[in-house]
Amino acid sequence: MIRPFEKPAQRWSAGHRGVDLAVPVNDRRVYAPAPGKVVFSGTVVNRKVLVIAHPDGRRSTFEPMDETLPVGTTVAAGEVIGTVAGAADGNSERPYLRCSTPCLYWGVRQGGARGDGSGKEAEYINPMSLLGSKKPSILLPVPGGY
Repeated sequence: MIRPFEKPAQRWSAGHRGVDLAVPVNDRRVYAPAPGKVVFSGTVVNRKVLVIAHPDGRRSTFEPMDETLPVGTTVAAGEVIGTVAGAADGNSERPYLRCSTPCLYWGVRQGGARGDGSGKEAEYINPMSLLGSKKPSILLPVPGGY
C-alpha cells in the first residue's frame, strides 16, 4: 500500500477517501473485490474511472484504468475488470500523479446512493477492511476477570 485510507473529520474535510495500491509493472490487472454491476465507466478529468455497484449497497471506484468495461456489465468476485494505466503506456503526463510508480486508487462508499430514498449521505469506508485479515484473532484477558 502506498497511501492508506484517511477518514476526514467531516464529510467535507480533507482526507484520503480510499487507498492507493502499488501495482506490479509486469501485471497491472485489476480484479473485482466482490460481485456487482458496472454503473459508471468513463473519463473523469484526465483519467478513466470504473465504478461497480455491489449487491450489499456498496460501490467500489477504481482509477486510473487503461481499459474499462461498459456500463451494465455484470462482474464476479475475482474477475479481471481492466488494467491500471501507467507511464509504460507512453503517457508522458502520467494519468495519476499521486504515485511515483503505477498505482491504483480504490475507494468504497456505502449507503445513500442517489435515488435510494434513504435521505442519507453516502459514507466512504476503508476498502482494506473488506479484505479481511490473514492473521488469527487473539482474545486478550479482561482485567479483573468476569
